[in-house]
Amino acid sequence: MIKTFRLLFIAFFVAASLQAAGAQVRTLAAPCGGEGTMLLYSPAERGFLKLEKLGPFFRLAWALDGISDSALFYAPRARRGDDIGIVLGGGTRFYVCGRPAGASEKTPPLPGEDFWSGNGTLWTRALTAKELREYSSGRKNGALAVSKDITKEKQMDHSLAVYDRSKYMLPFWSSDVIYHETVMFVEGDKTALLMYPAEEIFEVRSSDLETLYKEGEDYRLEDGALVLCENGSLPVMPLSEFYPDPATALPGTYFECTVEGHPLLGFSETPKFIEKQIAVTYRPSGRWEGPVPERQPKFDRFLKKLLSGEPVTVVYYGDSISTGANSSSVYGRKPNAENWCRMSCSAMEDISGNGNVTYINTAVGGMESIWAVDNIEERVTAYDPDLVVYAFGMNDHTKPAEEFIRLTDLSVSGIREACPECDVLLVSTMLPHKRARGFWNNQDIYEDAMKEYVKDKEHVGLAPVTGIHRYLLTRKEYYHATGNNVNHPNDFLARMYAQTVIKVIFGR
Repeated sequence: MIKTFRLLFIAFFVAASLQAAGAQVRTLAAPCGGEGTMLLYSPAERGFLKLEKLGPFFRLAWALDGISDSALFYAPRARRGDDIGIVLGGGTRFYVCGRPAGASEKTPPLPGEDFWSGNGTLWTRALTAKELREYSSGRKNGALAVSKDITKEKQMDHSLAVYDRSKYMLPFWSSDVIYHETVMFVEGDKTALLMYPAEEIFEVRSSDLETLYKEGEDYRLEDGALVLCENGSLPVMPLSEFYPDPATALPGTYFECTVEGHPLLGFSETPKFIEKQIAVTYRPSGRWEGPVPERQPKFDRFLKKLLSGEPVTVVYYGDSISTGANSSSVYGRKPNAENWCRMSCSAMEDISGNGNVTYINTAVGGMESIWAVDNIEERVTAYDPDLVVYAFGMNDHTKPAEEFIRLTDLSVSGIREACPECDVLLVSTMLPHKRARGFWNNQDIYEDAMKEYVKDKEHVGLAPVTGIHRYLLTRKEYYHATGNNVNHPNDFLARMYAQTVIKVIFGR
């Protein structure tokens, strides 16, 4: 708690200094993985500013138009991988790197013009006019060359060949760069839409991230969409596997299909569909027009305990989606991304800096809310949790919404009676593939009923995944972001779950 107040004080101190220099700023401070680290939010950007660590110094990873004034960061106790940001307001600040002579953890130098403000955690100072000229012209290393006419990104590498939780947790609805969005070309497809129209494609990789494809040879960008190049090497799903022949299809490899002329729809719990997908990293254009989850104060009791560093237990309780099917880590396949439950719990640890988080996952594939009620004591309350993440609905699809809510309430009541200090986060389900006959049913109506159910309940809230997935499907074909082509997420869609959970609890 003391550390958190110290961080808030630093955020206020730095923001006040900038306001005195003429910038209009808003601040948000949070511990982010190491003592003395800070995140500040920029209203001029679409998220938190990212900086690159150089020894005890940090430099800005991108810049806005124009230069008004500038500062140097010195953060001696920050660790590699931590983020330290400072708000850009009415004017752009210019960041440089370099160790001032005599700088130490406790007392940076304070000679003449090199005046430093701060304390042992974070120090800043303004650049001299000479330094500003030298760095802005590129005559010195370790700084960004900024144009007054156009935003420039320098020294930022968008290539990503491994699972990186910090990038996977960048929210779909507000990120300046989308990493590893998945796409699958089915035989006959020439163009694939992305979640946003792409302004620029940084790279396209195989789903295991091992193969880097070539723009102009394997793919090209046209009107914001990904276009398949003739004779390129991008994987393509054969039509005969996407729509299997009833005469030769093996049991367990298909569902009945709703598409006229195609009696069967391909299905697999192996990596078959994931292997045909590709991972696209790009700069989006346009705006997110779908729903954006909001922070719910219903979880402040859990959040206070988490941020204080006390031991907390988080239980994930659900169906096969919550077991992690079909995340790459389940297959032991690169990039070995965490399933959505583990990813969201790890993100709680990252954001809070609390290393005393116990993760428990008692989900079982194929289960639905009647089973949930019957097993609540053994699989949830026996662990005395501080937070339960409850995610059923996919397999309840034949139930009316009223029955689904009645059963959900029985589970919630059982948790709250046995563990009165526990908060409960309900998670509405992703949608199934409409082409899979018999599976698409009432999943789409449960979320509205869940919203109504939690409205007046203390310490019970909702992560609204259904609505976000519904919007995503207006932009992309279902098979672009599924692990089994019927009702499971792949790594990309698992991120939607994790991001929604974190936004509802933390507001970020």
